[in-house]
Amino acid sequence: MYIQKGKHRRTDPVTGESVIKTQIQLVESYRPSPGAAPKKRIIRSCGYLEDQADPAAFLAALKKEIELAAADKPREVTIDANLKIDDVKNRDLKYAYFLLESVYRQTGLDRVIADFRDSKAQYNLNDIVRYLSIIRLIYPDSKRASFMLKEHIYGLNQDAFMLYDIYRSLDELCDMRELIQNYLADWIEKKYPSDQSYVYLDATNFYTEIDRDDEEGRGLRARGVSKERRVTPIVQMGLILNANGFPVLHECYRGNTHDDKMLQPMIELLRKRRNLPEKIIVVADKGLNNSKNIDYLVNEGCGFLFSQTIKGNSGKRYQEKLFDEKLYTSNKDGSYKWHTYIEEYQGTDSEGKKVTRKRKVLMYWSKENAEYDRAKREKKVKRAEKSIENAVYTTAKSKDRYIEEVHVDKQTGEVLDVKTVNDLNTDKIESDAKFDGYMCMITSELDYDEKKIRKVYHNLEFIEDTFGIDKSDLSFRPIYCHKESHIRGHFMACHISVFLMRLIQFAMGEDAISAERIQRVFQNMVLDMSASGYVHLHSVSGNIQFEKYLDKAGYYAYTLKPNGEDEVTNDFKLVQKALGIELPNAYEKIEVFNKKKKKIKLMLQNEEKKKRGRKRKGPIPDLTV
Repeated sequence: MYIQKGKHRRTDPVTGESVIKTQIQLVESYRPSPGAAPKKRIIRSCGYLEDQADPAAFLAALKKEIELAAADKPREVTIDANLKIDDVKNRDLKYAYFLLESVYRQTGLDRVIADFRDSKAQYNLNDIVRYLSIIRLIYPDSKRASFMLKEHIYGLNQDAFMLYDIYRSLDELCDMRELIQNYLADWIEKKYPSDQSYVYLDATNFYTEIDRDDEEGRGLRARGVSKERRVTPIVQMGLILNANGFPVLHECYRGNTHDDKMLQPMIELLRKRRNLPEKIIVVADKGLNNSKNIDYLVNEGCGFLFSQTIKGNSGKRYQEKLFDEKLYTSNKDGSYKWHTYIEEYQGTDSEGKKVTRKRKVLMYWSKENAEYDRAKREKKVKRAEKSIENAVYTTAKSKDRYIEEVHVDKQTGEVLDVKTVNDLNTDKIESDAKFDGYMCMITSELDYDEKKIRKVYHNLEFIEDTFGIDKSDLSFRPIYCHKESHIRGHFMACHISVFLMRLIQFAMGEDAISAERIQRVFQNMVLDMSASGYVHLHSVSGNIQFEKYLDKAGYYAYTLKPNGEDEVTNDFKLVQKALGIELPNAYEKIEVFNKKKKKIKLMLQNEEKKKRGRKRKGPIPDLTV
């Protein structure tokens, strides 16, 4: 609010002469919407300056009124009683996108895309990439469904692009995937350096919405071993994270490509694109552990740390030492025991000749893992019993490993008349029970002790957490795109989305919460436009919060007792803290609210610690709560 002066010619009521007087008004500026031209409205007309007994005191009083109003002004909001329920002015708008734009822009991707692009297309590629990446953090869906939300996004330029522009942009995103992945990996290393001697690698797949495979050599969609036991064609994806849990590289493969076939091309891509140490240690689970991959890594001068199968023929060589109690060292309460040893194994050198090599083996047992394995197995047994009881025959499931076909009566030995009878495979159940709680790991690093092996391998959980975010929270699948370039472009936009989510979690530090809870906050960030130049921010709430405690393993768990607070509201405060802004008021002037976007500064933990003179230890904190 400010004083506006205007000169007007008026007739003096006493002399009848025409004189010029200074009209005084209290005025305030506002923007009717983000990006709109500023307007002003008159708060009050205060008369003419020349008519005041003491003009100087009069102006001083008005200035004092402005100062008091700025300090603590009651918000007066008028309503339009004739407004219809379906009027555009009555529409709720999502403002999480408006704020997250600042997070996106801090990465500098706008500049990278603008510098790379050499296209005659009329649409703005930056606008589309930004929209696809951010909207997936809030309302993940198909490209068409995402476009349909456009009119409900606060601050978005509605004329920036059309739906057909989105599909065209996917071709360009496909071409830029190497540039963008390398840029983001370099950017995060500058912000928060990680130990680049380790990379975490895994593979998964995403199902599609078609019934037929693409032609061999002409597409990515093909039937394969689906992680979700889908029968539709899938697309395979390999993912590499750095030691701090940030995605640095992904690549798509045809759906019928086995997981273990992706390690070599992924590492070749990584070493080609990234300036890494000569020796990198690849950490992966047993799905990528085979002799060809081990030989490849060693012959390339790299190292490995894999989990090892201990059941069946693949783990037979380890079972004698696995169950030899004399080899183990136990902790005080007997809830954990371990032992390590060096083993020789036969490998193949780069010329195909057989060589004898050494690796370290870690075997351990924990009571916590044993209880988990037992509960998991019992659940499968119950499902198997139910399946036998109901004579259910479907696609093979994990429960079916405990079902066997019986041809002979177990009591009498008599050959059964019927062709087959299903029964519980008790031998298999007893055999699996022996392995409850046991784990085995192998590594090329002979100087690693038990603690080092477990510490390095433990961070592999971030890749599983990332896959969970990909599939559940950000809904990478089902894949609706058809063209191979569109599928690759889709995954590139998704890659940026995951990167942004990790940035927000990282900025939260020890207060980090799951992607699901952050997304729930974004979805509840809704406002409407008041008729008085204000935005009305709705309450960000919706979930009862329960009391929590630290369990024996040091993780947070929840009780069944509500603590009287709202979980979404508390999470919203954490998100605001990470973004460096405060939104305490239900009503804000439009121009004031818009300015808050400029104040967003995503403070990564290393920057904050540098200011305090300390270094942050460890990767992204536990996100299980």
